[in-house]
Amino acid sequence: MSNAINVAVAKGQDFIRWARNRPARVHPSGCVGAVFEGLVMPVYRDRFDCLSIDLNDEGYDPSDCPFWPGFEPFSFLDDSTKTSETGTIRWHLETNTFGHYVVFDGNEQVVDSMLKALEQVGLGIRRHGESTRPADDGYHYDWFIRLEFEGSRADALEAVETGFDVLRGLERSQEERLPSGEISLEQFIKKPLFQQMLNAGVVPDKPESVISWLAQAYEATLHELERTKIELQEEVDRVIASERQTTIKLKHEQQLIISEKFKLENRIKHLSGHLETLEQKQIKVPIDERDLSSARTKIKDLEARLEDQESMYAIWAKLEKEKAELSQNLTESVLELKILAQENDRLAKVFDKPSKNSDRLIKAIRASLSAFGNIRLHGDAADTIASYFPDPTNLFNTLARINAGEKISANKLRGIEGNWFEIQRHIGTGDSSLGRLYYRVIDGVQHIVVHRKKNDEEQKRFIKGLGNPRFMQDQPFD
Repeated sequence: MSNAINVAVAKGQDFIRWARNRPARVHPSGCVGAVFEGLVMPVYRDRFDCLSIDLNDEGYDPSDCPFWPGFEPFSFLDDSTKTSETGTIRWHLETNTFGHYVVFDGNEQVVDSMLKALEQVGLGIRRHGESTRPADDGYHYDWFIRLEFEGSRADALEAVETGFDVLRGLERSQEERLPSGEISLEQFIKKPLFQQMLNAGVVPDKPESVISWLAQAYEATLHELERTKIELQEEVDRVIASERQTTIKLKHEQQLIISEKFKLENRIKHLSGHLETLEQKQIKVPIDERDLSSARTKIKDLEARLEDQESMYAIWAKLEKEKAELSQNLTESVLELKILAQENDRLAKVFDKPSKNSDRLIKAIRASLSAFGNIRLHGDAADTIASYFPDPTNLFNTLARINAGEKISANKLRGIEGNWFEIQRHIGTGDSSLGRLYYRVIDGVQHIVVHRKKNDEEQKRFIKGLGNPRFMQDQPFD
């Protein structure tokens, strides 16, 4: 790392100016410092999107602050080392183009506690395991947890901080347990559930009856979820069938309206011509006024019927709009069904402790990807496939075609650096067609990125990230 740094000068949250090419010094707090207006100020990493100093902090004379050793990685005033109730857990949040990683030291018990704490504050866990490289602060931590979180680094850091608060609470609750032999069952079962158990006549002092009742309650919950899922699916099927019938009926009525309208317009045109002929003849030859009156009456009647048909057409247009709204409701119902299915899966694992996200599967996928020797796949490919491609057959077939030199239609991505392309045909994941392949050519070799689109906004952010020069340099922790 260079020993000259650029920092943003701020006062509180207000940006003042830039201070560039400032020699890095050792601030008395132990972090890296930068000289500004004759004083060495501590440097922050994460207060803004760049390194910064705050004029509200205390500055020191440069003679008290030696230059930063060139061989040591920088540390910053806001670096994250937290102390729990039972000691110090050294940890750090690294954010790169793969996402957010919490890296930390500790044994497997610390790992389990960290996973539970982060999940309790709503942070999804994509994967975790032993770390195989130093983090971007230069230190090699024991473990990593890859977060399922798309927000900014500042938001992720705040959520992780909250997770440590939960971790300290878990430690305190463990310390407050009753002495051995006096453990109460109420400590481990929430009060509403405990009361239900008592109401069912279960004796808390008999472990076998408690376990049996909890198992039955768990099975009943799963059964209720499954029943609800089936009912929702039946409702979705009913809506789909209703929509299809409505569409067929509307199309048929539209054809009848258009046909009748055409006939009426031709009939009016014919009678109007006939009336004009009669009126012309009336000038030369007297005719019965009743014929003219009859013709005019028919025309008015036909015009009234045509007006009715126009009204029917307006009603049809309204029904078409209602059909579109029905389709939207259907889409939302399907989404709700998927969410319910995910919740069902989550509950099915509720009694399992957090575990590694299929290390064996990822290793097998990496071994399979290594067979594509003529292309280069981004380091995140195996993790993405393991997480989002339950059936990667379509993906592997496409990669095999590219590896064999087949030219596959692709669109150039505009507005980002790096000359990136997106494979035109969407890739099946096994449960959707939201798989995407992006590539760029470097020294004649296609470098390919595997992605699963979540929604349009997420895809825009991901494509923007492709243009980041770090994207092809960052590495995972395993």
